Amino acid sequence: MKNNNNMTCDLETGVCGTTGEDEIEVIDFNQPSKKIDLYYVTDPICSHCWALEPTLRRFMKQYGQYFNFKTVMGGLLEK
Repeated sequence: MKNNNNMTCDLETGVCGTTGEDEIEVIDFNQPSKKIDLYYVTDPICSHCWALEPTLRRFMKQYGQYFNFKTVMGGLLEK
């Protein structure tokens, strides 16, 4: 098996690609990131919602760059 290491990278732009005879195939790793809108509906007097808070904070710390996080407050009381 023949190993061709014809990889070229531009350190300023971050664009990498393989070189061919007359052309370069460009692989751009700087594509704009797309974020997902995540709605978290919670109730301040719900004990289950408070129990979820540490897990939710750890999730947002690890994966928060992928989400637009929005909190929606609900309630068990009528008003």
